[in-house]
Amino acid sequence: PAPLRPGDQHAKLNQAKDELVRAFQDDMAKGSVTIQQGGNQLSLSLSSALLFPTGEVTLKPDGMMMLQRIGQVLAQTSDRAIQVAGHTDNQAISKALKKTFPDNRAWSWARADSARRALISGGAPPDRIRAIGLADKKPLASNQTEAGRQKNDRIEILVTQFSTPSRTVTPGPGRNGPRMAALSIPDLGSGR
Repeated sequence: PAPLRPGDQHAKLNQAKDELVRAFQDDMAKGSVTIQQGGNQLSLSLSSALLFPTGEVTLKPDGMMMLQRIGQVLAQTSDRAIQVAGHTDNQAISKALKKTFPDNRAWSWARADSARRALISGGAPPDRIRAIGLADKKPLASNQTEAGRQKNDRIEILVTQFSTPSRTVTPGPGRNGPRMAALSIPDLGSGR
């Protein structure tokens, strides 16, 4: 098939956003899911309480189904990179959790990776998706209140356009001297 033109790519992202809004309008009305599109980027924010039991990295059955549904929609955006970011509040993790996770960053990564695996099981391509743990580095609200901490404890799914490989030619000495080229390709690592 012919490659998508930029306008087609943007239309496909709009279509994915519209489909997600229809699927999760009740959760959006409750404030447990937000979906935003800014230009060539789509962002979904899901409350951890919606996805995980308290103190767990294993998804609730409803959370698994929700993420699989999102994975089905994201499978249609073949020209996109998907990042799943785990966020926490700034409270120290419990002693029980410390036996498995040394800190909030490891805890947030484990939850992001659970969400990543659910997206893949729903159809999102594993070679375009990665999980990261951001802990309390990007809060949405103050951590001074319980409501703020709940808002900060979330999973964010960021869907972005793959960057176009750039080619930089640097002339060497002299007019016809040796030339070097650098090719920059986005690294999604091992999918984690």
